[in-house]
Amino acid sequence: MKKILALITALMMVVALGFVTTGSTAFATEYEPAPCVATQGSYTEWVNDGPTIQTVTNSAPDADTLLVRYVPAGTVQVGNNDAVPATEDHYINLQWFVYTGQLDGTPTRTDSNWHGVPALPNGLPHDPSIGGIYNVSNNDNGRGSWFKYDGTFVPGTPGSAETFHTEYKWQKQVRELVPGDTCIEVTPNASGVPDDCDEDPFGTLTADAVEGVTYTLQDGSLIVGTIAANGTNTVTAHLDEGYALAEGAQLVFGPFTSDPATDCGGGSEPTTGEDVVETSSTDYQCDDAFQTVTNVVTTTPWTQEGEGPRVFGEPVVDTTTQTVKHEVVPCDTDTPDNPSNPDSPDTPKTVSHPKAPQDNPAQPKAKTVEVPTEIAAGL
Repeated sequence: MKKILALITALMMVVALGFVTTGSTAFATEYEPAPCVATQGSYTEWVNDGPTIQTVTNSAPDADTLLVRYVPAGTVQVGNNDAVPATEDHYINLQWFVYTGQLDGTPTRTDSNWHGVPALPNGLPHDPSIGGIYNVSNNDNGRGSWFKYDGTFVPGTPGSAETFHTEYKWQKQVRELVPGDTCIEVTPNASGVPDDCDEDPFGTLTADAVEGVTYTLQDGSLIVGTIAANGTNTVTAHLDEGYALAEGAQLVFGPFTSDPATDCGGGSEPTTGEDVVETSSTDYQCDDAFQTVTNVVTTTPWTQEGEGPRVFGEPVVDTTTQTVKHEVVPCDTDTPDNPSNPDSPDTPKTVSHPKAPQDNPAQPKAKTVEVPTEIAAGL
């Protein structure tokens, strides 16, 4: 009978929320994250930005930077707006002159006895020719008889053409900086707490939530947050793309061991009363990118009041759903990643616990299940 109870207890210790611990750490120790290599940024091609810009001197409009530059785009001749038009010979200060000297005949145009008069004398034409000499008394004795229309002669000029100067054309060009790949350093962490003997016969495993990190047990099962676990477990951290392990950090944690028979004084569990059943079931769902694992676990924990004996408490049903990308846990839609094979030694079994005392009024009645055949046959 003692041998049977020992075997039953051993089976109970390997079942914890659907995670079956095989004792192998091959999965954890073989995992190596893909190296994350930081790369420098790169620049796009230069492109023109707006029309060309002209400068008087052969200097760019502004200094070049890593994102802006000015490229020579030729020269252009610009006029100085200094052209002078040509002029013809002409007279200025035109007016009438009267001859005041004494002479016989007609005076010359350049005679010094011509003197200007303020108004047009009577009998003279209104449209005289420049330099014209006119007589108003029909005599040629000179004084008061001769008039001329004249002015100051101004010779014409040839003029000059517009001059030009050279201006320099520049094309502004711009480009953008494309950031390189960076590595985000992370520090994963996982811890284990053995059975505390006060609430249930299981210890706990805790995987700290860290961005870019996913945790698995040694059998490939996902671990998120804190879970109940028993036996010996190793936790491995998996890094997402773009994340790197910080200096001094580690990927593998454990092994963590929790053995209620040892940690809680060994053999102190009740040995009488009806059997209490603990069951666990796992459902796997695969799609194109993710695997979803649903664990439904029913446990009947040990309880203890004060210094009294440890007894079975009320059954507790716990359902957890975990989703992970395929690059962490590959997904095969035909065969689940962790198929539940009832004949596999790694598949959780329905386990019978020792009987609780008959005088415990709070003890619920539970199903009695048969010990697996392969265990009974080995006794």
